[in-house]
Amino acid sequence: MADKLLFLLVGLPVLLAWHGFVFKTLWGWFIVPTFNLAPLSLAFAIGIAIVVRAVTINFKINKEEPDLLEVFLTGLAGYGLFLLTGWIVTWFI
Repeated sequence: MADKLLFLLVGLPVLLAWHGFVFKTLWGWFIVPTFNLAPLSLAFAIGIAIVVRAVTINFKINKEEPDLLEVFLTGLAGYGLFLLTGWIVTWFI
């Protein structure tokens, strides 16, 4: 129970901020120059990331409790790979 509370109070906000930062950065690298749109603030990027996640979430029916550390690390690493891939792509534009 304490690990779930810790995840909700610390892990989830960290993941949301990280996802928003990655979204904001990728938006600035690709969308702003391509479509001449305004850059996003971190708050708007976090909000958009939440909306995108909400409409694309894939619920799995699993009788086991999720390993919250695995969920946290997967979230960090997954979006880190998006950022790394986007950064590499910027070399070619």
